[in-house]
Amino acid sequence: MLVDPWGRVVDSLSDSPGALVAELDLATMNELRQSMPVQQHQRFRIEGPYDT
Repeated sequence: MLVDPWGRVVDSLSDSPGALVAELDLATMNELRQSMPVQQHQRFRIEGPYDT
């Protein structure tokens, strides 16, 4: 099953085994990443020996 970030089903397979292939629009992906800046929502930072 292929689902978009809003939970809408874009495509799915029938009950039999198979493969689902989809084409990605990179411009749309970049716009989506800009509108959903998940990395900026990170609350906790785990510091390790290699962090500067």
